[in-house]
Amino acid sequence: MKRKHIILLSVTAILLAGMVWLVWGNVTVALNKYTVYENNLPAGFDGYRIAHVSDLHNSWLWEKAIVRLKEAQPDIICITGDLVDSRRTDVETSLAFAAEAVKIAPCYYVTGNHEGRLSGDVYTRLIDGLVACGVIVLMDTEVLLDRSGETISLTGHSWGDTDNIGALANHDGYKI
Repeated sequence: MKRKHIILLSVTAILLAGMVWLVWGNVTVALNKYTVYENNLPAGFDGYRIAHVSDLHNSWLWEKAIVRLKEAQPDIICITGDLVDSRRTDVETSLAFAAEAVKIAPCYYVTGNHEGRLSGDVYTRLIDGLVACGVIVLMDTEVLLDRSGETISLTGHSWGDTDNIGALANHDGYKI
């Protein structure tokens, strides 16, 4: 009898810990810093800060993300998809985030699988709204970033179309 209680308590503790971890993971916005060392990075981009934001899913946590972005003081912000949630789409929340993010640094956006599931009019409203906020939408395109007289390429592809990603960058130098 005692052994059954110990097993039951152990299983309950593990399940409770798992639930706490899942809830915490869905209500927390973390700032993780990574330093990347590249031998072929142009010297003008030494110390260049790129903030990477993904999978906000039109969450109310976007305001916390803005606080973290301000702390990071990035040179650019790359938003890599799933700004909206295709099951409960709230374009206005996503655009509110974008409008604040562009005040911090230039923003570059590529679509994710959730944007790929949107109906045509909702998708158009999102993309047009991002552009109106000042976000640069990279749809199978390349932009050149200049700093201290040097240039690197930033390339973005449309969700699901990775066949031609290598051909998108025309720049001979450093590519992201």
